[in-house]
Amino acid sequence: MSNQKTNKGFYEVLWEICQKQNLIVRWVADGYIIKSRDTYFWTPKAMEEFECNIVGELKIENPDLSTIELEAPKKEISLEDNKLAEFISLFGRQNIGIPGKGTPKITVVKKLIKFFVEYPEYNMDDVIGATKLYIATLKKQGSIRFIRECGYFISKKIDGVDQSDLAKWCEEYKEGGQSFTDYTSHTLL
Repeated sequence: MSNQKTNKGFYEVLWEICQKQNLIVRWVADGYIIKSRDTYFWTPKAMEEFECNIVGELKIENPDLSTIELEAPKKEISLEDNKLAEFISLFGRQNIGIPGKGTPKITVVKKLIKFFVEYPEYNMDDVIGATKLYIATLKKQGSIRFIRECGYFISKKIDGVDQSDLAKWCEEYKEGGQSFTDYTSHTLL
């Protein structure tokens, strides 16, 4: 083993200290940061709590992510899950009347896992209810041809920022959109 020290930047050392003290695990579990491959981002929850816009991300070369993935909050999503199948089928031709709005199941699972880390206040029942509300609203307005593809409905990168129509519709659903018959959205479409 060499006694030669390597040069590290301030943020690299800060990151290692946070990892050793399990702060990264806690921040992921509390919904303050989210990762995509080797890049970490602050969540809207963090920006809201700290009352600021946080610009940028942190890329980690060869990170030890095993503890984060083991200890992060888990919402079980299985490829065989009936609720997952129901959610995906909502974007099927039989339900919406137009083809080409599905997304491969594995992509949906990955996007939903990321969604639940970022929005832990929602569950699969909320996701299904919000999606039904979204589709019912589009049908009622005669705009079903403008429906997003399933994966893009969960999240889509727009101008370099992940945005989630699903999160917006989950909020609408929780705030009173559960009554499909008399619901009218004024803010989302």
